[in-house]
Amino acid sequence: MFNAERRQTASRSQEPHLELEVISDPEVLRSMDSIWQRLIERAELDHPFMCHEWLLSWWECFGTGRELYVIAVRNNGNVIALAPLMIRQERMHGVKIRRIEAIYNEHTPRYDFIIGSHHDLVYRAIWEHLRQQKHHWDIVLLSQIPAGSRTLDEMARLARAACHATGVWSPPASPYIDLGRGLQEFSKTLKGHHRRNVRSRHERLSAIGPVTMEVIASSDQLQDGLRDAMRIEAAAWKGRNGTAIESDPAVTEFYLRFAQRAAERGWLRLFFLKLGDRRIAVDYALSLNQKLYGVKIGYDPEFHTYSPSNLLLNLIVEQACIQGEIEYDFLGADDQWKQDWTRMKRSHEWLYIFQNNLRGRFIHNIKFSLIPAIQAIQTAVVARTSRSHK
Repeated sequence: MFNAERRQTASRSQEPHLELEVISDPEVLRSMDSIWQRLIERAELDHPFMCHEWLLSWWECFGTGRELYVIAVRNNGNVIALAPLMIRQERMHGVKIRRIEAIYNEHTPRYDFIIGSHHDLVYRAIWEHLRQQKHHWDIVLLSQIPAGSRTLDEMARLARAACHATGVWSPPASPYIDLGRGLQEFSKTLKGHHRRNVRSRHERLSAIGPVTMEVIASSDQLQDGLRDAMRIEAAAWKGRNGTAIESDPAVTEFYLRFAQRAAERGWLRLFFLKLGDRRIAVDYALSLNQKLYGVKIGYDPEFHTYSPSNLLLNLIVEQACIQGEIEYDFLGADDQWKQDWTRMKRSHEWLYIFQNNLRGRFIHNIKFSLIPAIQAIQTAVVARTSRSHK
């Protein structure tokens, strides 16, 4: 079915016979919607960031300069696992390297392999395939995998057993709100001053005009809603810093394309805080498996003294509890304002696997020995300087 390299892995007589394919043609990736969706359901992934719609949109918008390298594992002709990977060349600490890595960039909140069955055999088969491709990579990098995922443990174990150096980097944890016990119980977890601030700002803003929440969840009015969402998201500091969606045409196209596909699947939620008829804050969110994911938020800086993002989130949480949602996931880093809403965090890890040769060991030593040592020295110097000026 696929225009792909075929590779078979030996199996014991009582074990399944697994066959691997490397999918490098984007047109083949585009045709895999139904296969991908069935496997997502079998793998019981409860977030949308490994779905076909997300990864296809990502590749269409960010794939330039990268080589698609999706490993599909079959058993008796049926796809039972997918490892969505790509190949990229870049410089790392001044050294030119070739990486097989997760389909990931800063717009990817979460990543993992998609495995429906025979996990042990699948991990072994994927690793053996990668190991046999030793002339094609210096590093395998699996980014933003939830802590506790079997992918982290199994791939690291298999690599170390084959004498490959590994390393793990932990980015800042991602906060989330547990709504499973209902609005009343959740409200008890909030500090009194935060509840009073939200209530006071809502009352002050309401003195100017009616404060309401608008929700766009389908293709109707989607284009108008997206235009306003992009405008609001770029209006404050993100626009000034060049990090807003509209600052990069590829990023803009990605969020527009995925929004259309997510709306068709019933996942999209464009939440707007409105003052009268005017939209003054937005949360570009997704709803899946009774969980909300806050992908992008923004507000009109004209109303910053009213904390419009907090007012909007308060209305979102109230509605989510009524509708039986069990979680709101902030997805990003643990920013200060999010800590007013929750102390619960979800950790992620990046797994680095280095080629078992002199070059691989050299890069590993730079990444996980030399650089940390330099950073420790710099931190100590800054601390001593700070103390000497007191």
